[in-house]
Amino acid sequence: MTRRTAARAAAMTAVSYSRVLGANERIGLGLIGAGGRGQYVMTLFQRDSAVDVRAVCDVYAVKTDAAQQKAPGARAFVHHERLLEMKEVDMVLVGSPDHWHKDHSVDAMAAGKDVYVEKPLCRLREEAAEMVKAARVYGRV
Repeated sequence: MTRRTAARAAAMTAVSYSRVLGANERIGLGLIGAGGRGQYVMTLFQRDSAVDVRAVCDVYAVKTDAAQQKAPGARAFVHHERLLEMKEVDMVLVGSPDHWHKDHSVDAMAAGKDVYVEKPLCRLREEAAEMVKAARVYGRV
């Protein structure tokens, strides 16, 4: 490791501290894609006492209703753009069908949200490059 590489790594670590939550702060989670896998991963996030599910989104109302049963108090949306407008949502879990992963992730990062994407991350190398670019441009994870 060169001094330049070490300095770059240290700088990136210091930048990440600016987003660390305090002991009394909670993480507001929004779910895009409330199918079976999205709901399952949402319940895994709910095991962390610092996470509140604040919104769920799916085009199929049966799925949002089921997700709301697991996350009482979460608002339901059909359009993911409405979920991304919520200031109470800090991060987004993308559990939508694979061909939507890139669009939902990039939109979330552009809205200032950190993103967890269910596998596969995307379908094409070009989509992966767009997602990495968005993460860098918007400073998101």
